[in-house]
Amino acid sequence: MPGNFSYKAEADFANSAVSWADVFLEWKGKSGFSVRAGHFETFQSLEQITSSRHITFIERAQMNDAFGHARRLGVSVGYETGDLLFRAGMFNDTINGDLNNDEWLFGARLVFAPKMGSNQLHFGLNYQHREFASSGMNFRYRARPFLTTTGIRFADTNSFAAKSDDVFGVEAAGVFGSFHAAAEAQWVKPSTLGVGYVAKPSETVATNRLLKDPTFMSFYVEAGYWLTGETRGYKKGEWDRTKVLNGFDKGGFGAVGINLRYDYLDLADADLYAGGVGTSSSRGGKQTGLLASIIWQPIDYVRITTQVAH
Repeated sequence: MPGNFSYKAEADFANSAVSWADVFLEWKGKSGFSVRAGHFETFQSLEQITSSRHITFIERAQMNDAFGHARRLGVSVGYETGDLLFRAGMFNDTINGDLNNDEWLFGARLVFAPKMGSNQLHFGLNYQHREFASSGMNFRYRARPFLTTTGIRFADTNSFAAKSDDVFGVEAAGVFGSFHAAAEAQWVKPSTLGVGYVAKPSETVATNRLLKDPTFMSFYVEAGYWLTGETRGYKKGEWDRTKVLNGFDKGGFGAVGINLRYDYLDLADADLYAGGVGTSSSRGGKQTGLLASIIWQPIDYVRITTQVAH
């Protein structure tokens, strides 16, 4: 669009429903500053903000499912200069029909992405503070077993009374020719509402109460290699499209890559079980995933992924 404006509008047809994905308007100035308004990711992690077209497994790392990362309505500002990139914004909830939702979130992400010769490095920090809606002052951390199409969750804290939480994350990655490696970790600290908290008339508070604020964490480490010589795509703090060297359109077979990942989730903090109301030793739990995938891209814009997760 004229005047350094751009826009994006996507709807997702999946899981027997229609939902909005990215829907935003953005202005980017020549000095590196930018402003975005609409419905978009809240700068949670490298893999969460990367399009599912460019991730190396069918599902994202389980921290994104367990800690409730998603797009939200909001406004953000950004700045890019050299190898540095910064984004921060204020958000409400996802697109829905609730006009009285007083939930809000502040999210920020800082990325340093230097080049080392022909190699690309990536280092990042991300942070979120979430204040839950007064109509639902509770939260639940849980994750599916690396398959979104199932309703089973082996690691699940169940809902407990909380007014807010803080999410801290670190990111590191590198692309070295046909080889890449990446690792991320996040820690979550909810601010719970204890047994003695008396809810206001406008508040709805979960009956399960904890005596202390627990801490949960998750991390993954992965490595991958393009057997056919390609280099994993990377652009401005996100994974990008891998360009096929010898695709079907050029008479070749396409690109073939293999990937391995170790993915760990810990929802078993002792403070989750230390008395209170509604606590149980069956809550929380840990989940570890060992994953392998094979990616075949016959051309730049077609990708077929086969994976196994234990």
